[in-house]
Amino acid sequence: MELEITPQDPIILDIGSCGLHTIHYGFKHAIKATEWKVVDFLRAIHYIFKDVPSHQADFTRLTGCEKFPKEFCAIQWIENVDVAERALKIFSAVAEFVKAAKKEKKKLC
Repeated sequence: MELEITPQDPIILDIGSCGLHTIHYGFKHAIKATEWKVVDFLRAIHYIFKDVPSHQADFTRLTGCEKFPKEFCAIQWIENVDVAERALKIFSAVAEFVKAAKKEKKKLC
């Protein structure tokens, strides 16, 4: 007995790639190909302030900025647009905070 497939037969299961996954993986590989360490940077600035109220208070006091970095998600690459935009908006304030924190640390030592 032979099985013959005709063009009229319905496709029961198509396991082709999901368009969203294709976009996510394309974006992920493009960012990694630049070797700019964007992911490391976005994670680092988030974790400076995550669960550390004293860092948050010092940041606001030293820079006057009340916005903080958002959390980067390595699974949902396309949804990290807000994370990257926030990082760009507060980049100068974060740099100012790091410099000021280093100066204060030297004074305490």
